[in-house]
Amino acid sequence: MNGKNLKPNQLIDITKSNPEAYSVMKIARTNFNMGMIFMFAGGILFYYSLGTLVYTDSPNWTPAAIGAGLVIVSIPFGMSYVNHAKTAVKIYNNSLGYSYNSNPIMRLCVTNNGIGLKVIF
Repeated sequence: MNGKNLKPNQLIDITKSNPEAYSVMKIARTNFNMGMIFMFAGGILFYYSLGTLVYTDSPNWTPAAIGAGLVIVSIPFGMSYVNHAKTAVKIYNNSLGYSYNSNPIMRLCVTNNGIGLKVIF
């Protein structure tokens, strides 16, 4: 929005004035949160196994495999987040009565804080 990247909670706050966009954005935020939970848990398990590799001769690779699986499980949640967020932004923008950019560009990106959605209006 105006060249600024918005987080899911910021999009929730913005769309509160439009009940339809708000309900879609709440679904998007739920998907985002679920994806982050799976990704965080998977990352911890994966990096724990890599850490044991440094200190032991025979690390246990089971947590690494489970962690990688959890990270893979997080991908559909991220994709669903992007799709629902796009829909919420389109609904919200259409309710404004003018069209700054009828087709905003949305990209899922990895940042220092985790997964984020970059929306370019």
